[in-house]
Amino acid sequence: MTTASSRPVWEEKPTVLGQLSKGLNLGVVLLLILFPLYCVVITSFSTQASINEAGGIVIIPHGLTLQAYSEMLGGGVVTRAVIIALGI
Repeated sequence: MTTASSRPVWEEKPTVLGQLSKGLNLGVVLLLILFPLYCVVITSFSTQASINEAGGIVIIPHGLTLQAYSEMLGGGVVTRAVIIALGI
């Protein structure tokens, strides 16, 4: 005969404090992962003047453009590498 008290700790229902701490920890980890990704993406779409003004990493975008992507894909090296990678 098994009772609720004889179950292992990890099978017990978490307390409200336990659930809140799990949610808070998950939110912090999610922020630590998504914030740098956000900065990289926003910086890649920013103008060179905005990047220089922000000191290298743009957090609040000003004047978004696709210029960096057009230069990168217009050179031929990256485009060729992407085509080869897709072919493989």
